[in-house]
Amino acid sequence: MRPFRSVGGRLALALTLVVAGVLAIVYLIVVPSYRTSLENNELNTLGVVYYRVGEMTKAIETLQASIKADTAGGNAHDFLFLAMAYYRLGNPKRAEEYFSKATNWAETHTDIPASWKEELKSFRAEAEGVLGKSK
Repeated sequence: MRPFRSVGGRLALALTLVVAGVLAIVYLIVVPSYRTSLENNELNTLGVVYYRVGEMTKAIETLQASIKADTAGGNAHDFLFLAMAYYRLGNPKRAEEYFSKATNWAETHTDIPASWKEELKSFRAEAEGVLGKSK
């Protein structure tokens, strides 16, 4: 079977290329100009984007900046993505440290919004998969 001979296959390829192009524009042009003035939530989001596109070193740098910008010293969102990024860079010890920080943070911050709880549940499951943890 040749998936790109069909209209659906070509449309899927075209959509993938458009999304990749948009990410490249954001990554190469927009991000550097805003990086110096971002708040911690925005830095977290940028760090997650770096993680998602495979830029682990930049993800770690940006998530560390998010923690520094946060008057509370970071949260489980930062810690879970740091755990996954460190693991993917071959540092399981550091990954485990951040996974533990995320777990401890979540256990002591039970008053967070329901949307955060759902998000953290999803991110934790992802991190458990990356770190090879079984539930």
